[in-house]
Amino acid sequence: MTYKTNENEINELNRKIDTLRNEMDELIELRESAMIEKSIVEVWRSETERMRSGEIIRTGIKNIDKFLYGFRGGDQIVIGGQTSMGKTALALSIIAELLKQDKKVLLFSLEMNLFQNINRLASIITKTELWRLQYCKEDLHSSKFDAFNSLIENSLIIKNESRLNIMKTIIEHTVSSGSADVIFVDHIGLVDDQSTHRKTVDKVGHTSRTLKNLAMKYNVPMFVLAQFNRGIDKEKRPPILSDLRDSGNIEQDADIVLFPYRKNREETATEIIVAKNRNGKTGVITGIEFQHKYTHFVSCEAPTNEVLPENMKPKQRHFQDKDDVDF
Repeated sequence: MTYKTNENEINELNRKIDTLRNEMDELIELRESAMIEKSIVEVWRSETERMRSGEIIRTGIKNIDKFLYGFRGGDQIVIGGQTSMGKTALALSIIAELLKQDKKVLLFSLEMNLFQNINRLASIITKTELWRLQYCKEDLHSSKFDAFNSLIENSLIIKNESRLNIMKTIIEHTVSSGSADVIFVDHIGLVDDQSTHRKTVDKVGHTSRTLKNLAMKYNVPMFVLAQFNRGIDKEKRPPILSDLRDSGNIEQDADIVLFPYRKNREETATEIIVAKNRNGKTGVITGIEFQHKYTHFVSCEAPTNEVLPENMKPKQRHFQDKDDVDF
């Protein structure tokens, strides 16, 4: 027996099919929404637990940590500064404190060679005046230098490599092998992205984005040092974000931007200007002192504005050895 359907029945079946499809789509959307919400909650809980478990990186400089609460994996922290204002000194002060916390550090130093960096770290950590190290006035086999050597021996890698693609390989290897918890690049303007067609501002932007991507991929804090435009030296004012040389992408990629600032370079009292903070407050960190004789930034309860007398100013000497050595 053949069953014949009329047009009304066909239309009714199509209507029911459409209704079922719509209900299925709604159920799928609800399920996906629930999964997304669950994922967001899980990420939030995981991040909160990670913060509580002590995986936040602290600078060890009390007043900076009180203001910023530390740094997380994936953060790009830019330290900008005028010449002789202390951006490298601030980076090395933070590195010294990280080493004391048993953190492993990878430093790309493109302005100073290995021995200049080690001298300055030795001065900071052993509280030995820098000029005494530069002019060999200290017994480097004494117990305090043995302790310094033990501190950096397996925790610090210094590279003078400036080619961006090689830097990427080094970062991938050291972080994947557990040899680096934090990365420093001094400074971004000297990184060679090996492009022949990009303008300088585009090269810096490409480098900044690459470093940020690496920080996020490997979940490590990335400290990037940057220079200011030359004009600010004549203006005698606190720096702002637009003073960063080729600044567009640098300030866009950065999670935090810090500017060490002193009205007079020879003063000790220093402000750390927090010009950008993606996940927190901006403002000025006070109670920071620059110890010229050690090129070291420390917290202090009552900052002074003393200007160093001539005989207290650290003498500078440049070493020529550019050997690339791991510690």
